[in-house]
Formats: sequence, C-alpha cells, structure tokens
Amino acid sequence: MKKKFFSMFLSLSVLAFSACGSTNLVKTGNSPIENAVYSNDFISLAPYTGLKAEKAVYSVSEENIQNSIHEQLSDYADYKSVSRASKTKDWVYFDYTAKIDGEVVSESSDGEYYIVLGDEEFGDEFDDKMTGVKKGAAQEFDISYPDNYENDSDWAGHTVHFSITVTDVQKEILPEATDSFLKENLGFDSYDEFIEDTKESLADSYEEESMDNLKDELLLQVVDSSSILAYEKQKYEDAYALAVSEYEEYAEMFGMELEDIYDFMGVTDDELEETATQILYRGIVQDAIVENENITLNEAEYQDGLEYYAELNDYESTDALLEDFSEDELRKQITQDKVLDFLVAHAQITEVPTEYIDE
Repeated sequence: MKKKFFSMFLSLSVLAFSACGSTNLVKTGNSPIENAVYSNDFISLAPYTGLKAEKAVYSVSEENIQNSIHEQLSDYADYKSVSRASKTKDWVYFDYTAKIDGEVVSESSDGEYYIVLGDEEFGDEFDDKMTGVKKGAAQEFDISYPDNYENDSDWAGHTVHFSITVTDVQKEILPEATDSFLKENLGFDSYDEFIEDTKESLADSYEEESMDNLKDELLLQVVDSSSILAYEKQKYEDAYALAVSEYEEYAEMFGMELEDIYDFMGVTDDELEETATQILYRGIVQDAIVENENITLNEAEYQDGLEYYAELNDYESTDALLEDFSEDELRKQITQDKVLDFLVAHAQITEVPTEYIDE
C-alpha cells in the first residue's frame, strides 16, 4: 500500500491555490489575522518561524530488536498443530458469533479465522479467554468494550456476547538464524552482521518516524494559526477524493463495499469532510510559504528527491517512478518537502528521550 499512499501525497502536492477570479471560488467567511506575515486571496498566513515543538528521540531496546528479528524470520516459519492448551504466541483458529443485545454483529464459520495470542486483536480480555483452550473447545462469554475501542466500531461502548468453537491451535516454528540460513535467505554473512543491520534499520526508521511527526506537528501549528479565506471548489473535491481513496484501498483489499468499510471503521461523513478540509488547508499553507520564502528547487535537489522516492517506494529506477508520476507532480512534492525542512530548521525543538513501543 506504500505506493498508493505515495500517490495520495503526490496528488495532495498539486492542490495549490491558483489565480483568483475563478467562478469556482468558495469563500470561507474567515477574517484575516492581525499578525499575518503573508496574504493573498486564499490565506492570511500566520508566523511560521520560531515555532516550538518536541521531538521524540527513540532508543532501540532489546525488545524492539527481538520483535524485528521475529518479524524477519516469520516469513520462513512453519506452523504445527498442538494438542496442548493454547498459550501466548500461539495461533488459535476458531469459529465465532458475536452478538449485541441478541443481534448478530459479526461471525465466522469457515474454521479459518484466527488470532495470535498476545496481539490483542479483540482486546486483552478476549486473549485471556482464549488462553488455555484446546482444539474442539467451546465456550461463551461476554466482554464490555470501551467507547474508544478502535478495532471494531460496532463493538465500541457495548457488551458483546461471544460463542466460540476452537478449530485448531498451532505453534509457530521459526527457523534457526544460523550463518548459512541468513546468507542464503537474507543476504547476511553472519549473525552479528544481521543483528547490527537490524539495530541500524530500527534506529533509522525510528528517526524517520520521529522527524515525520515533528514536521506534521509544525505544519499543523501553522494551519491552526493561519486563516484560510477562500479555496477553489474543485480543489476541495480533489482533497475529498484523496480522503476517500484510503478507504477505497481497504475496500479493494478486503473485497468489501466502500460503505461497509465505513461502517466497520466507524467513518462518518463529517470525518471525511474534516479530513478533506485538513488536506486542502495544509496544501494552501505550504504553497503560501513557498511563495513567501521564494523556495525553489535546483536540479541536484530534484534528482536527490527522485532517488529518495524511487527507493522508498521500491521502484527499480527513477525512470520507473516517472512512468507513474509526472515531473511536475514530483517537483511539487519535493519542493513541499523543502517547506517542511524549512519549518524544522527555523523552529525551537526540544528533544525528548522516548521509549519506542512496537504496535
């Protein structure tokens, strides 16, 4: 899905304001702010330098390393049915019916549904109920879910009655990470090299995530402090289509109707409109900063950006990337990346040591 979301962000980058006078113009009714540093027909832009924000500095723990090792080796794992009672990390297959006030809200009866004990897909209480069971076991129990339960919006704030029949209990058997296995399958000459690469990869990914969060926080501060005066209706419709596109991807992935995805994830029309507005406003703010700072892109920066996005999205070459996206789209995206870098460079950042929690 990485490429899909990349496409979404590239599309976002072309949601710039254009010359005023379009019959498609929508005025928000907002008033200009007094301390604007830049204004046009679309925006009264708030100060965007000297912003204050915290940046998480994540450490790589032994647990993080072991989780990453498990994830890498699990692609080569075998699974074996066991006759013992289930325990943490086992894969428990089961048929189930979930009812709220006597009405069935979810069910599976093909023997293929499973959870991994410890992942808490249905919550920790559900995992507790499914721990210590054997194949063929049948049980019924109630679980009350909090209002903010996210895994299934239909269950949030309700007591769900489950009828369960366990169809299988399997244990995961990971391959031994020998030098020969690692060299043949993962391209490492030794276990030490594998561990060092894992540590470096985790550190890099944590830093990238931390920086992305920081940039998002700084941009949001500017959006919240500025005043959007007008926008083009078509730009909003494009932003709304982007907001919907993520859920269309899920619908396609799971073979579901879009409305069913909305129901499953608890997505409302108001939330879609809010997301579209956020997308639109962020684009307007970034373009205003580009205009005010006269931010441009030289050829070296453009080529570096092409290589970055090609590698990030597993393209074989920058030419392959340019087959899916136009040069204008990519130049726009890379220029707006410079806006975010500018915000960071001119902000007051406090670094905060933080434990990284694997999801």
